[in-house]
Amino acid sequence: SASGSYLRSKGRWKMGLLLFDFDGTLAETCKISEMATMDTFEQFGYPAPTLEQLREDRGKPHFVKFTGYLKQYALSPVEMDKLMEVFWDKYEKYENMLLEPYDLSRESLMELKGNGHHLGVISNKATKALLRSLAAVDLLDLMEVVIGLENMDQHKPNPEGIFTAWEKIPMAKEETVMIGDTIYDMQMGKMAGVKTVGITWGGSSAQTLRTENPNRIANSFVELEIILTSLLDA
Repeated sequence: SASGSYLRSKGRWKMGLLLFDFDGTLAETCKISEMATMDTFEQFGYPAPTLEQLREDRGKPHFVKFTGYLKQYALSPVEMDKLMEVFWDKYEKYENMLLEPYDLSRESLMELKGNGHHLGVISNKATKALLRSLAAVDLLDLMEVVIGLENMDQHKPNPEGIFTAWEKIPMAKEETVMIGDTIYDMQMGKMAGVKTVGITWGGSSAQTLRTENPNRIANSFVELEIILTSLLDA
């Protein structure tokens, strides 16, 4: 873009480590998750959570959500594993039908990578599903580090995911930005001491994200590119 080449010609470009959430940030997966959840609960004969409950819990790992919804049934670890296995099978089925990248996600990420930034993903999604989803929306090749649920002992909002990313791509706190659509992304970034950008095209409104005082809020990928440049130049 013109702004990118201008900054490069001035020699002012600062490299950063840009860590993205996946669901609701790089691709629209809300419907997939909701449908797979409803189907799974129906198959096992449990009352399904409401859409309102599911939307409130966006960003939490699925097993954490399901454990909460099913606490009165006191499922054993084996029963829970079986439920999760069925859920991820159904998730993959719906993903094949419905998964969509957000408009301009690849173009924007390619631009950022072309400007020398390191890109990564940190998600509370199961690692296998995360890798598959990233490949399906044609973003996997742009990522230098991909951290899913099984790559962390502590899930978001715990900052461990960011520390794990630093092991692979050592960068200073002030050169690292966490970008996501939920309060957990913002909380994780804050706990790690990095900059945070909340995005409004996913599951949360600007108002909800502002409760966590992100450094900035972006309403589009184009705006996100501009914000990241100014944040890293600051």
